[in-house]
Amino acid sequence: MNRIALHWLADGTFRVHADEPIDLFSVDERCPHDRVFKHADGFVTYGSVDSTLGSDRIGFTGDQSGADAEVHLFVGAKPPKRH
Repeated sequence: MNRIALHWLADGTFRVHADEPIDLFSVDERCPHDRVFKHADGFVTYGSVDSTLGSDRIGFTGDQSGADAEVHLFVGAKPPKRH
């Protein structure tokens, strides 16, 4: 399986890491006549997912962590209710 990691940096920018080569596209609905953009090959760093993830615990959507709440806030979704 080809994994992709978005590595958010302290300054708010991000880096894209993938196990294998991928085509990466951005789709921006704010630009209806120019909404699809293909990123250059050098935008993605290949073979670096394991080193980017390190040995940190991997959270998941719905685990109610602070990061989970931030992701929901970022995408404009409501976090799932606790069981």
